[in-house]
Amino acid sequence: FGPLAFDTFEKFLAGKPIPQKIIVQDDIYTTENAQEKLDETY
Repeated sequence: FGPLAFDTFEKFLAGKPIPQKIIVQDDIYTTENAQEKLDETY
């Protein structure tokens, strides 16, 4: 949730509209794909 949560909070503090529903995009990490997905982490 990291960047999405902070971006949303900053919008809230700035008085900008916040959507009623925010969908978090995620992925599945397994031992087979963990190394290749490492570059996508924060």
